[in-house]
Amino acid sequence: MKTAFFKHRFVCQCRHALVLVALFFLASGFFTGETLAVEKTPPAIRSAAAEVLLYTGLIVGSLVLLFFIFFLWWWSLRKQVAQKTQELKDSTDRFRFVFEAANVGKSITLPTGEIDANEVFAEFLGYTRSELNQKRWQDITPPEDIPLTEKAIVPLLAGEKDDARFEKRYVHKSGDLRWADVSLTIRRDADGNPLYFVATVADISERKKAEEAIRESEEKYRLLAEHSEDIIFTLDTELKYTYISPAVKTLRGYAPAELIGKPIDESLTPDSLSLAAKIFSEELKTANEKGPVSRTARILELQMNCKDGSKIWVEVKASFLRDRNGNITGILGVTRDISDRRKAEQALRESEERLQAILESNANPIVVYDAEGVPQYLNPAFVNVFGWTLDELKGRRIPFVPEDQKEITAVKIGEIYATGEPVKFASRRLTKRGETLDVIVSAAIVKGTEGQGIGMVVNLTDITEQRKLEIQLRQAQKMESVGRLAGGVAHDYNNMLSVILGYTEMALDQVSPDDPLHEDLSEVLAAARRSADITRQLLAFSRQQTVSPKVLDINGTIEDMLKMLRRLIGEDIELFWKPGKKTWPVYIDPAQLDQILANLCVNARDAIGGVGKLTIETGTEVFDEAYSAVNSGFVPGEYTMLAVSDDGRGMEKETLVNLFEPFFTTKQRGEGTGLGLATVYGIVKQNSGFIDVYSEPGKGTTFRIYLPRHAEAKEHKEKQSALEGLTGRGETILLVEDEPSILRISQKMLENLGYEVLIATSPIEASTLVEAYGGEIHLLITDVIMPEMNGRDLAGRLQTIYPELKILFMSGYTADVIANRGMLEDGVHFLQKPFTKQELAVKVRETLEG
Repeated sequence: MKTAFFKHRFVCQCRHALVLVALFFLASGFFTGETLAVEKTPPAIRSAAAEVLLYTGLIVGSLVLLFFIFFLWWWSLRKQVAQKTQELKDSTDRFRFVFEAANVGKSITLPTGEIDANEVFAEFLGYTRSELNQKRWQDITPPEDIPLTEKAIVPLLAGEKDDARFEKRYVHKSGDLRWADVSLTIRRDADGNPLYFVATVADISERKKAEEAIRESEEKYRLLAEHSEDIIFTLDTELKYTYISPAVKTLRGYAPAELIGKPIDESLTPDSLSLAAKIFSEELKTANEKGPVSRTARILELQMNCKDGSKIWVEVKASFLRDRNGNITGILGVTRDISDRRKAEQALRESEERLQAILESNANPIVVYDAEGVPQYLNPAFVNVFGWTLDELKGRRIPFVPEDQKEITAVKIGEIYATGEPVKFASRRLTKRGETLDVIVSAAIVKGTEGQGIGMVVNLTDITEQRKLEIQLRQAQKMESVGRLAGGVAHDYNNMLSVILGYTEMALDQVSPDDPLHEDLSEVLAAARRSADITRQLLAFSRQQTVSPKVLDINGTIEDMLKMLRRLIGEDIELFWKPGKKTWPVYIDPAQLDQILANLCVNARDAIGGVGKLTIETGTEVFDEAYSAVNSGFVPGEYTMLAVSDDGRGMEKETLVNLFEPFFTTKQRGEGTGLGLATVYGIVKQNSGFIDVYSEPGKGTTFRIYLPRHAEAKEHKEKQSALEGLTGRGETILLVEDEPSILRISQKMLENLGYEVLIATSPIEASTLVEAYGGEIHLLITDVIMPEMNGRDLAGRLQTIYPELKILFMSGYTADVIANRGMLEDGVHFLQKPFTKQELAVKVRETLEG
């Protein structure tokens, strides 16, 4: 490099010297010629001298000039060399200072591989400078990396480029490998031949370790994502998939490649897409307008489309990806299939809704308590029955346990928490209105997640009405027992009354009214009739009275009785009649309706005990299932209502409980039998009705009787027999009676009425008599209950012989032989024992002409 420099300078100085010599000769010649011309020298001499001087001057001058020029050239050259040497020294010093003071590794490397490294480079590899400068770059490079380094410097040696940058590994003195970022510059001579390389080596080992750690982490998370059962995905800011894990194939049927680059629109159902887009868009907008958004992950429940057209519910947990400046670059999310959980939640919701519906619709009051006994839930039935609402009881216990029930309640609650088993016990509870209700308490513990008791569910069954019904049942059982007793003795009792009535009537016919005996016989007859009425009351009460129901207009029937009822209650009591408008017809025996009104009016008269007011009114009522469920004794349906009210002394609750019990009476001994209201009760029940009684001491009593509405709108008028007389017209009657005394008196009565009478004491005897009798028989009068055969069967047998034979049954009770639930079928004629001659005459003519 120095040789070339000096060659170049020498050529330049020679060129300068030649120019100076030429200028010297020209100046010398010009100076000599001028001198000779001035001194006026002879021409020849001047000419010769001039020539000599000229050439001598030229030679000397040339030599002097040459010496001077050489001196000047040497001096200039020496100065330039010194300057260049100083510049080179300064440049070298600066390079060496930079080389030595650099905080990164520096080295000068010859093409053959020898290196001159700075202290930083030596420390980087663990050597001293002298140790490192004795090595070639190949010695400090891993063998497997040498080809890679050579490949990087080949283009520089070939002159294709002057610098290169690459990353390479070095071998530390300890044997460890270190990474460096190498910047390489080549220096060339004037001909372009490579002289040496200047290398800058930056330690990037820590960065490489970090990158390696990142690669390992990324690989770990990649493996985690690819083997996860959940779908892991990333989206760009346009909500397009940039990555999606293989689990999408299992959950949705898509291969990841089918979704990469596509928006989430196709993956979500419209509702879920709207929700997700709204949330993500709002977050992105917030980030753009107000800076970085929250890094908290968003959790959404969305519905996704599957490749086969089905849909699944998923839980998406999404976080926003950011660059170093905090700007959102995308979304990272995890998708988990929660279809089974949603189904379970839906089943749980449905179960809770069913439970809620059960609680809400349950007719029993239900309370849910916490562990402190404070109510957390009250169903509507509780509010309706007890009157408290949950808002009224918020934070406090229900004040509805009577003092005398607190101890047993506390014991039972302790028992349920101790054993964990449900308990059930009878108790009483107070309503908000102050009423006391009989209840059955059914309680079960509510358990927490660890099985501990955290509360209690209590079901309260109101048995107040049930208790009343039990009392009514006991009363009905008593009535049934008395009824059976009445039915059992009625037959014989009525037979004896029939004999007494019959013979008394015949005796009266033979005694003059003026005869003192006539009055005595009349008293006997009256007593017998009163006894017959008592028997009828017993049968009515026991519902064994045989009746002939008819469709009645209740208003018309009552109006026909008003005159008789006014006489019955007396003049001190004012009777008010309030007929309802358009009352429905009822199906009942008129005589039973008479009995009901008579008994109720007599009972009211006795309750008033002086001056007072009695009101009879009618109307219509309709009761539905809901009303009947909460009102004991009421039956759903349409009814005609008959009410009898008085302003008498009224009754206490104890009296009301026993009101319809047979032989129960509040009257003094000898003033009543105790069968009046029992008879009313029996008649009403026999006709499928029911009674409601309201009474308070000092405020009077109201009896409301509800009789079922009859389906026929048209009233059946009672058939009136067109009898011109009650005597016989030559008819023959077969009389069958197993009681001799009844047989004789009945025979006498019929014969006195002008009938031909055939008698038999048993069905077998009657059958034999008919078979032997050759004449016509018009009417069979038979007792219903007989030892060998009942009256119905006998009538059927005899009608095979006499198809036109008319039948009249008689009995002291029915025993359901000829009547259905005590009601006679159409066309069946019946005569209740005991009977009078007049009653017998009317019934016989009615049957014969019917």
